[in-house]
Amino acid sequence: MFKKMINSPILMSWSAQFTRFGSVVFVTPLILAHYDSIEQSFWYLIGTVIGFAMLADSGFGSALVRAVAYYRAGETKLPRNKEEYDNRVAPLNSEPNYEKLRDLLSTTGSIYYILAGISVVLLLAGTFLFHNVFTLSGNRMDFWIAYFLLIPLCYQMILTIRWSSFMAGLNFVAQESRVGALLEMIKITAFIVLLSFRLSPMYLVMTMILTSTGRYIYDRTYITRWFRTHDLEIRKYRFFD
Repeated sequence: MFKKMINSPILMSWSAQFTRFGSVVFVTPLILAHYDSIEQSFWYLIGTVIGFAMLADSGFGSALVRAVAYYRAGETKLPRNKEEYDNRVAPLNSEPNYEKLRDLLSTTGSIYYILAGISVVLLLAGTFLFHNVFTLSGNRMDFWIAYFLLIPLCYQMILTIRWSSFMAGLNFVAQESRVGALLEMIKITAFIVLLSFRLSPMYLVMTMILTSTGRYIYDRTYITRWFRTHDLEIRKYRFFD
């Protein structure tokens, strides 16, 4: 029964959403209680700027999930519209098109490095939002460190979308959501401990980097292992058509 629950995509997706909601329920009151107004403003700006930087993905992750799902179903070509979909030749069997999946993974590597670079540009473009906070805080060093730590954080979060999209497209939603929920719980617990000691937002950003790194490593390892299980080595680069 328990094994069935943890392998259910619906339940694991709900659990992942619930832990994200828990971050707001449990962490926000502590921020309001233990941080002064400057630190609160700085923390909320961090969340705003991260969301701004994530615009670099521009929905590409959703399109990638769709493409992966098509090739997992054995398709040889991605339909560009409904007419092409209706007129396509249906695959003879449901065996995944491993070659196309490998080509897709290889090519999207370069694309996501570019998107990650754009996210950094968007992050740096939002520097002016922090100007007043830095000035009012007396240019606190921990604030500056936290801000520059956002660069590798956002870069890594964009790269993670590539691997998590492949997991979703290959129907490993339960596995990805399960680990995502676990990492979110770890992050919430760490936030509660750090805030209880009234530690700077810099330490919260460090915690976010650690949990984001954990998710990136898990997703990448899982997909890489899946390809190797089917005797496929991931190519470094290839034009995809």
